[in-house]
Amino acid sequence: MKYRCLLSAAGFSLSTFLFGLACGAAEQSFDGYLVDRKCSAAVLGDPHPEDFIKHHTKDCSLMANCKKQGYAIYIKPRWLILDKHGNKLAIKLLEKSARRSGFYIRAKGSIEGDRLTVKTIEEIEEPRSEDSAETR
Repeated sequence: MKYRCLLSAAGFSLSTFLFGLACGAAEQSFDGYLVDRKCSAAVLGDPHPEDFIKHHTKDCSLMANCKKQGYAIYIKPRWLILDKHGNKLAIKLLEKSARRSGFYIRAKGSIEGDRLTVKTIEEIEEPRSEDSAETR
């Protein structure tokens, strides 16, 4: 009898755990500017960092020290820090991009605090006005 109760409890715990995984943070899309964290540190306190962000170059973002620090997405007025997988995807995107600066992207994933767990990143067209850049 005790054995059945233990199995039943273990089965319940496992189903609760699996249900929690399935109902975890939903995947969302985030549109914003991709910038390496080393250089973004210079404008973190700036209420209007867009000019810097739009002119920050691909060459700088791909420098060894900048790649080592990782990447973030600026979504006015918030910065989201990419996870390890997101950093790898960001490097691939920058390497393949024909743009020299102003990397406007869409990342899909889930957030916890200021961290973005990234599933995909793609380069998209920059919005016509700064006010239209927002989380979807």
